[in-house]
Amino acid sequence: MSHARRIVPRIFAGASLAPWFLKELVKSCLQVALDCIRPRLTLTPAIIRLPLRPDITDAEIFLLSGLITLTPGTLTLDVAGDRSCLMIHCLHGSDPEALVQELQDGMARRVRGVFR
Repeated sequence: MSHARRIVPRIFAGASLAPWFLKELVKSCLQVALDCIRPRLTLTPAIIRLPLRPDITDAEIFLLSGLITLTPGTLTLDVAGDRSCLMIHCLHGSDPEALVQELQDGMARRVRGVFR
């Protein structure tokens, strides 16, 4: 496949990642702001494992962990030594499985599209 045929889908994937991330960023900012002004804390902090694909590249890990850390209420803590997962701290982790699924179906899938 020619270089142009590979690059065009990646450009579209990057162009769709940006507005999606901005929407998620605004939602997270509003959620954290509400948490700050509520009289009672409703936080359920948790550390979760986000499984990574075996063929994930360093660039994908870098972008994914950076986007997670930029999102208010989440922080990438570490990448497993065998690159099998990311360790993530989140303020709202009452349902870790749902959070992992949301990250895989949303952010991780979009990041993968930029590099594949």
